[in-house]
Amino acid sequence: FLTDMFMLDIQYDSSKLVGVRTDEERIIMKSAVTTMHEALKKAISLELDIDYNEINGGWRPRIENSGQSHIEMFFYDNLSSGAGYSSLIAEKLDKIIERAYTILRDCVCDRACKHCLDNYYNQRNHDLFDRNLGLQLLNYAVTGEMPEDYNASEQEDYLRPLKKLILEETERET
Repeated sequence: FLTDMFMLDIQYDSSKLVGVRTDEERIIMKSAVTTMHEALKKAISLELDIDYNEINGGWRPRIENSGQSHIEMFFYDNLSSGAGYSSLIAEKLDKIIERAYTILRDCVCDRACKHCLDNYYNQRNHDLFDRNLGLQLLNYAVTGEMPEDYNASEQEDYLRPLKKLILEETERET
């Protein structure tokens, strides 16, 4: 169907940020971009005061022949011929981005929950959502600031659940 569409193009340096070179990088990229896209979609619906399902969209990675990497995010009206919502995104982009920051930054959950990102309509992506990765990507897209490396204590905190699983599996095998 014909409708209006808003496109957001994020250019990034895949030699400094996670790219699509390995399976691990692709998973991290998918999680970060899917989370940021969802935060923007929710922010759009809140800022335009429309139902969550009246706007839809998606994203895709794009690599130019020159090697330059891009993330293309798009949003479109869910009604045939459009309701004009996607045309309003550009006008209110600063407020939408600020609201997306709030969604990703202000929740106290670990990755995502019903208070920030999770809802019935996006349940197929719940396992992908990670508001910390989404916030890092949003911050990079807006300011160009590279994410900071995790210090040893933060790395230990993130790896603790994995270490526990490995230990449990090892104990079962012996």
